[in-house]
Amino acid sequence: MLLTLFVNPVMADMIFVSSIPLHCSETEKTLNDIEVPGHFQLNPYQALLLASNVQGGMKIKKCGSKFEQVIYRDNERYYFFNSIEYMQSKIFPVNKPKALPKHIVIIDARTGNEIK
Repeated sequence: MLLTLFVNPVMADMIFVSSIPLHCSETEKTLNDIEVPGHFQLNPYQALLLASNVQGGMKIKKCGSKFEQVIYRDNERYYFFNSIEYMQSKIFPVNKPKALPKHIVIIDARTGNEIK
């Protein structure tokens, strides 16, 4: 019971959308085919284009990153995480994150604005 007091309510409501494909030829089709809530004005691909062009350099790449890039969403925003490096575990079959994401870009799904 005490543990639940420390859970961030925003993070608990996040839903995994997709990994960003490594091959650029697959990115547009893969992300355009994902269904999102009807009140969203942007699909994941449109949001990715905005996230990859945020001020301060390309923190999120449109494809082809050497680190896994993933997209999550909640009821209002897309969350782009970059530089999640995974290490293979010899003991457990599941890959464990080696480091926390280095870059996070949040895009409002209705307006397309970056959330800072």
